[in-house]
Amino acid sequence: MKSAGDWLKVKRLEKNLTSGQVEAKMGIATSLVCAWEGNTQQPDNHQLKVLASVLNFNTKEFEKFTSTS
Repeated sequence: MKSAGDWLKVKRLEKNLTSGQVEAKMGIATSLVCAWEGNTQQPDNHQLKVLASVLNFNTKEFEKFTSTS
């Protein structure tokens, strides 16, 4: 996987969810998941915790794709 957005999309698809379903579960704007998957935005700390709960992943896994090292 090349980016955090790609990784999030795979996690979402593994759960067989649409971006709209994830947004509804999280109570967020309908464009946010697409922005995250498109790498134009990243979830803030609170959003990441909720997203991790919805998609069942550890936030440390996501952070591997966002570190600049």
